[in-house]
Amino acid sequence: MSTLRNSTVEPGTYRSMPDAEYRAIDALSNSDLMAWANGEGAKKIDERNARVGTAAHAMVLEPEVAATKIVGLAPKQKRASYDGPDDMLVLSHSEYQTVEGCYESGLKHPQFSQIIKHAHANRDMCELAVVFTCPHTGILRKAKLDMHTDEWLYDIKTTQSDPDKFAASIANFAYHVQAATYLQASRAAGLELKGFRFAPMCKRKDMGYPCWIQEIDNDLLRAGWKENERLMGLYARYALDTTNDIG
Repeated sequence: MSTLRNSTVEPGTYRSMPDAEYRAIDALSNSDLMAWANGEGAKKIDERNARVGTAAHAMVLEPEVAATKIVGLAPKQKRASYDGPDDMLVLSHSEYQTVEGCYESGLKHPQFSQIIKHAHANRDMCELAVVFTCPHTGILRKAKLDMHTDEWLYDIKTTQSDPDKFAASIANFAYHVQAATYLQASRAAGLELKGFRFAPMCKRKDMGYPCWIQEIDNDLLRAGWKENERLMGLYARYALDTTNDIG
């Protein structure tokens, strides 16, 4: 049985697509590809990290969502005690403090604050869902791009790493492959950008919730393009026949 993807969603760029609708698109994301390459099944989601990451993204990229759909509970109040609307993102007091600390730190950083300002003023440049055909294999792919300017594609990441450790983790966690995939998606969307940058938000209170802009070394980015192409070639070859084993 083939595991190649197909979808009723046509290739194109979709703005303001809800996350649930994006996840339902039957196309291969970067996370899907990396999980397949590493022989991993569906991972158990760390709910706390997911809530903090979603809320931090909303504060930077979707201020209207942050203002109307996020609830921070009082100290010692349990999430289970919340009895408000079902469509709210409910954060514990400590979770909300972390998100607020990250956001306020971002506002104080000269470059990160410009990202926030740009995102709030240019909503049409944020949260772009792109469905595209891989030029090497013909497989349908998808990516949700956080934000772009006229020159750069940005990806917001909440992390426990400081700037030095985050730089080292780019190759370790294959973030360079993600960068290449997202740039490929941006080209499919008709964007002509100079390159890719991460915008990390550190969740560590003891470090003052540092935020910064992280560029990728050109050699590492080129390696990301090559690795993406290699993995897609393997996926196209072996996903057609589940009896094959690449191990």
